[in-house]
Amino acid sequence: MRMRRKKNLERRLDQTSALLLGRLFYGGEFNDNKPLCFREIFGNDAPVFLEIGSGKGGFAIQTARDNPDINIIALEKCENVVVTALEQAGSQPNLRFIIGIAEELPRIITSGSISGIWLNFSCPYPKKYQQNRRLTNKRFLRIYNQLLSSDAVVKQKTDNEGFFQYSRESFAENNWDIIRESVDFKSEDENEAVTEYERKFRGEGKPIYRIVAKWGGRD
Repeated sequence: MRMRRKKNLERRLDQTSALLLGRLFYGGEFNDNKPLCFREIFGNDAPVFLEIGSGKGGFAIQTARDNPDINIIALEKCENVVVTALEQAGSQPNLRFIIGIAEELPRIITSGSISGIWLNFSCPYPKKYQQNRRLTNKRFLRIYNQLLSSDAVVKQKTDNEGFFQYSRESFAENNWDIIRESVDFKSEDENEAVTEYERKFRGEGKPIYRIVAKWGGRD
C-alpha cells in the first residue's frame, strides 16, 4: 500500500531546501553525473559519512550534532519521510539529505571519498525473490566498495534475525571481513545515536543485531 502524499509536501521541501542536495533516481536530477564537491557543500575537508535509508532522520541528525568534526549525507527514497527529517534538522551545518536510491550513488560520489556507511534498520525484504533488494546484497556491496575509502567500514543494524544471517553470509561470500558483530547490541555501549526503530524495538523487548564489516580485498 502506497503512503499517502503529505499535504503541502513540495512547499515544505522548498522551505527546507538548504539541506537538500536534490533527487537521485533513474533519469532524475544530477543528470550531468557531476560528482558532488564535499568541500563546496560543507565548507571544510572533514570526513564524509553516508547513511543509506535515513528514515525520519533521527540517527543522522543526532550524530551530526554530537560530531561536529564530521560531515554526513543522509539518503532516503521516500519524500514523505525526508521532509520530516529536514524540518527537524533545522540548519545543521554538517548534514545534507538526498532523496533517492543507493543504486545511483556512484553517479555523484567520487570513488574512495566516503569514510563510513550506516545501514540502520533497512527493509529486510524477507521473500527469497526479493533478496537482490536487500542493502547487503552483493550488488550493493559492490557499490559500497567503490564509494568507501581504504580503511572505512559498513555498520549495519537490524531487528530481523534472518536479515542478519543473510548479511553475515553475503559479506563473507563477497570478500568482506566482519570486524565485529552482536546479537544484542546497545548503541549507548559504543556512544552511538539511537535510531527511532532501535528505541521502538528495544521497547518491545526485541534484540538488535549489528555487523561492522570492511572489504577484505585491499592491501
